[in-house]
Amino acid sequence: MSEQSSELTIVFADVAGSTRLYEQLGDQSAQQAIAECIQMMSTAVLAYSGRVIKTIGDEIMCCFPSASVALDAALRIQADAAERRFAGVALMIRIGAHHGPVIEEKGDVFGDAVNLAARMAGLARGGQIIVTGECLSGLKPSVRNMARHVDQAPLKGKAELVDVFEILPEQDGATHIMQAIDPMAMKAEHAAGVLTLSCGGDKLSLANEGAAVIGRSPDCDLVVPADTASRQHARIEYRRGKFLLVDQSTNGTFVRFQDGQTLFLKREESPLWGAGQISLGDGGFEGESLVQFRVTQ
Repeated sequence: MSEQSSELTIVFADVAGSTRLYEQLGDQSAQQAIAECIQMMSTAVLAYSGRVIKTIGDEIMCCFPSASVALDAALRIQADAAERRFAGVALMIRIGAHHGPVIEEKGDVFGDAVNLAARMAGLARGGQIIVTGECLSGLKPSVRNMARHVDQAPLKGKAELVDVFEILPEQDGATHIMQAIDPMAMKAEHAAGVLTLSCGGDKLSLANEGAAVIGRSPDCDLVVPADTASRQHARIEYRRGKFLLVDQSTNGTFVRFQDGQTLFLKREESPLWGAGQISLGDGGFEGESLVQFRVTQ
């Protein structure tokens, strides 16, 4: 069969902690659990117009015609894994995906997209779905709304940093991200310079390598005197060329960017770029809980 070029979404999914599983259960029981899990994942892939390219021990490599159906399948896999026991054991799956050009030959696929998808799976922990910005841009809005930017990762063999996102399914009625981040806009605006925060009449400026804590406690670097704010509500960290807002609160942190994008963070983190407002525990973006921010080059 001759080579054929196309664009596909490549997905890798494997069983997290399989080495420890063999140690705990013994070879026969562990192998049975993994075989049942592989069958479950393969069934979900086929149900969403996917194709299993190969299985490699505790891992499957598969491809889909689009990122949208690929992520539907990935969410289905995680949901099924959370509800099932395999040979009586609960297993966690880690999934990585990337969309891009591939070469198809003799039922296999090759190319940089395959390598990137494998690297995304390598970054994932058990229960996580990690995708590239290219994959995210092809998702339908209902899935894009579940995206959280994790990092801009330096990957071997890539000249530019790769935007890495986690897909967070909605749980208990909470929307983790109310409007998805546009990865292309982030690339243009992400290079951090100075971050300025203000609350009431108080101001705080951070340059690269800076760090600060915001919250209700008088010991915080920026005090936010609101009942909805925790004593040490959130941290601001400079990491890999950008400022990150890290929520560590009880009520969560709301962020509204100047272009209208709105996030809700609960024990999560997000980069800050451009300008906007941070509200500590209050989604109304009003009153004493409000912090203005601006990143300048």
